[in-house]
Amino acid sequence: MVWFDLNPNADGPHEVAALVSARGVNALTGQRLTPPPRLEQYAHQCPVHAVPFTRVGTETKFCPTCNFGWAPQNYFSTTSVGRGLFWRDGFRGPDGNTREFVFTAERNRGVARAVIGDDAVDAFGVALFRSAKSKAPPVAYRTPYAFKGSPFSFGGEFGGVRLESSASHRRHLGIAERNEALEVAAGAVVDQGVRPDEHRLDFWREAPDACLILYYVGPHAFRDIAGFDGTENPADEGWLGKAGVPVGNDA
Repeated sequence: MVWFDLNPNADGPHEVAALVSARGVNALTGQRLTPPPRLEQYAHQCPVHAVPFTRVGTETKFCPTCNFGWAPQNYFSTTSVGRGLFWRDGFRGPDGNTREFVFTAERNRGVARAVIGDDAVDAFGVALFRSAKSKAPPVAYRTPYAFKGSPFSFGGEFGGVRLESSASHRRHLGIAERNEALEVAAGAVVDQGVRPDEHRLDFWREAPDACLILYYVGPHAFRDIAGFDGTENPADEGWLGKAGVPVGNDA
């Protein structure tokens, strides 16, 4: 499985919203991600059928045509999660539960393939939006620790990243084409809901400040790129070898 931990962004001078897609499908709405990335909120009607939401049990955004309840928006943000919970583990299902992102070679389990067919791409997308205004200055306190920035923090300016198909990406790298496509399936249920963002859309910048395209490849393509398959173990395993503990992916 794979998940995205964006918590370092919570320590920056702005609030941050994240729009996450898996193989071209928004992880919260199940809709095709069309450029440019944009934040959306769903208050009164279904964004697909334009029919008013109804209330069914505890679900307040139920679309009778879709026959499921919608998320309050197509993103999650530092303003809609608790402290330390700015991450995404998987797809939001129609029952509101989240199912883990899981890699699989079984084509019939691919979520994006079922939704958008051959338009699916072998990549995850993460678009990060800053708030239009900076946060209020934090309360000063003394600490013995100094935290440095992370690859996801806003220590500098970010440029856009163009989304391209995995096939063209492999040709650009000179990697042989192989029939080893991996699907992203909906795995086990995890306790991760989507709370409404209490701010209006104009609270956020209209365009993303960072667009990250994260490609993944199968074992053969990895071997072509890295020169090894990741299963070989060094001859000297140090204290692990002395302890007689099996190591490596084949252990």
